[in-house]
Amino acid sequence: MKRSPRKSAARWAELVAEFSQGTESERDFCTRRGIKLATLRKWRSRYDRAKQTDTSQPSARFVKVNLAKTVGPRSGAVFCIGTDIRLECPTSYDPSDLAQLVLAVRLGR
Repeated sequence: MKRSPRKSAARWAELVAEFSQGTESERDFCTRRGIKLATLRKWRSRYDRAKQTDTSQPSARFVKVNLAKTVGPRSGAVFCIGTDIRLECPTSYDPSDLAQLVLAVRLGR
């Protein structure tokens, strides 16, 4: 039996979306498309997990941050974590505090 070429993750995303929007059973969908039932289930599971851990939704967790006011020119370091977190720190900011802050934000603590 000849093995069919592998489908990309993007192609599986399309197939999973197509299945989710339809009314067919998994078995009928797989038979019609010529794909294995176990493989469809594996990819559906992956995309279900990805939806559950979607980081585009705001988190309900808070991170305690203690900041000291500094006086001086606005220069120093800028750190971007993802697309929605931007930390601007003056040069006088303690590097060890900055490292703890970055780690806390990254780990969501």
